[in-house]
Amino acid sequence: MKTDKKGMVRIAALAAAVAFIAAGCERTNDEEIILPTMETSATTVTEEETDPPVSEVPVTEETAAAPSESVTVSVDPDFSEFEDEDEETGDISSDFDLGFSITTASSEEAAEEAPAARTWTETVVFENLYVAENCYTRERAVLGATPVQQKAQGDSLNVVAITDTGYYKLDDGTYIHMDYVSKEMPVTTVAETEPKIITLAPEETTVKKKKKTQTTAAETEVPVEEYPADTTPPGTEFVFETPAQTEASHAGTKVKNGNYSIDFSNRYAYRNLKNKTERQLYADIVDAVENMYTAVDIPEGMSTDAAYKVYACVLNNEPELFWMSGSIDATGSGTRLKLRYVADSFEEIKEKQTEIDKQAQRIVSAVSGQSDLYRLKYFHDYIVKNAVFSKDATSYNCSIYHGLTARGNLQCAGYAKTFAYLCDLAGIECISVVGTNSEGSSHAWNVVNLNGSYYNVDCTWDDPVKSGGVDRGKNYVRYSYFLVPDKWLDKDHYDKNNVTISTGTLHLFDPPACTSTASTYFDATGDLYSDTASAKAALRSKIENAVASGAEVVEIRVGSKDVWDDVMDKSFWTELNKLAKGQSSNVTGVTQMGLKKDYNKTSYIVEYDIVYK
Repeated sequence: MKTDKKGMVRIAALAAAVAFIAAGCERTNDEEIILPTMETSATTVTEEETDPPVSEVPVTEETAAAPSESVTVSVDPDFSEFEDEDEETGDISSDFDLGFSITTASSEEAAEEAPAARTWTETVVFENLYVAENCYTRERAVLGATPVQQKAQGDSLNVVAITDTGYYKLDDGTYIHMDYVSKEMPVTTVAETEPKIITLAPEETTVKKKKKTQTTAAETEVPVEEYPADTTPPGTEFVFETPAQTEASHAGTKVKNGNYSIDFSNRYAYRNLKNKTERQLYADIVDAVENMYTAVDIPEGMSTDAAYKVYACVLNNEPELFWMSGSIDATGSGTRLKLRYVADSFEEIKEKQTEIDKQAQRIVSAVSGQSDLYRLKYFHDYIVKNAVFSKDATSYNCSIYHGLTARGNLQCAGYAKTFAYLCDLAGIECISVVGTNSEGSSHAWNVVNLNGSYYNVDCTWDDPVKSGGVDRGKNYVRYSYFLVPDKWLDKDHYDKNNVTISTGTLHLFDPPACTSTASTYFDATGDLYSDTASAKAALRSKIENAVASGAEVVEIRVGSKDVWDDVMDKSFWTELNKLAKGQSSNVTGVTQMGLKKDYNKTSYIVEYDIVYK
């Protein structure tokens, strides 16, 4: 089984479904939201290292009154771990096997003949099913159990177990009888007040959307440091604009969610789709997600794989659609994409959009009027300081909601989308890119336009978990992957915009080439040193300043491999180690970072970490 590092959007086949799954490098949990300060000096480094894999098997809870009653759980012997991690590299795998079998379901009437049966056996399965007709989920897997939640025909279900009493167990711990479940999404009629199915011809763009009501601010404020909430300018609207495209924009390409407004026909991803039919499907998917429709038609003549490719482009490059699911599958006939959502309702989306607007506006307003470099660093630092990585790809872990509000965990997809969202609000062109590392594990990062040239930004890999075996805190930020050219990034980022599904590999589009080094971070901030003497002097000074302030990392860039070898030499490391220890008894040592990494040997980035007691 492969191992995944900071992965994202590797598409795995789940039965008949395609899932766009994100993974990444784990961080320690910080509860408060930290807005970064704008120092110009570089700070941070690390070798990623995470916890060993844990296989989680759902366990049933029996709540019957009789103490002698029990529930047995039968785990399918073919079921395999779906999260593996390499202890040395921190790589996490999103590839997994599904081993399960479904027996013939008993009916409600049959179950009624034996109402005394209060125990049941569960077999672990993972399957995406649908509600065949309106019904309720139950508290327990027995007839007459307490109803929990109403389900409507066509609702998607995430099944985690099957019982011998004729019920499926859902991922929220409730149960639903098999008589009310279907493997295929049932054909439903479109409701007049709240449509659920969208059917569009390739050229049709006049589908009526659900009216969006005005959202109101939450009663309680998100805790923020270093930025007074009362200075936030009210009602500010941000619009992302790029130079006019060669093809005229068609109706239905403008999206407005809260304070966020964008015309996605200006997106690099949209403009680089193969043809007009793919661009039309892109627009149809955006419209369907905005209205929470459960399906969208695949244009006549388009293959299912091509439709999956377009869906992946929307998923990665429309960060404002934060309730969009990373899983997608097509109908048996291959004529329709069935859509899933993280949110349960429009009301939930509105509430979360209010939180997003509040925090995003503070971040963007805090750097209003500053240079693009200044703003990009601020966005980068905010995300790194507040992100808490999780292996779990469910909920809002791959979205801007967790990325901006620090309400929960985040994966690489969430890092990239959050950075892109803030760039959109600031009017800076930003593209989300997916790919792999040297082990073939999935990952995501951004390409951003700065001063007319494109650069790579990888917030996830600038947010390491451990360095030298030491857990790092919320202020640990490095800039090794901030505003870098392809010739550096290509040393550990591969297969750009390739995603893998059961039928093969899909190439989304070619991202813009990043060839300039004029505005790389160390060059722009003056931390580039051409000779050994000046580089060593700078490192000594930075070590002293870091120890005095309690900082954990120093970074510079040098002009050649010879200079890099000189400042990474063991004798100089020994000198810095003595210097740091001599300055404070709280220092246990200085660690060399990236000594064996091709990336550092190519970029000439020098990283030293200070370890404290």
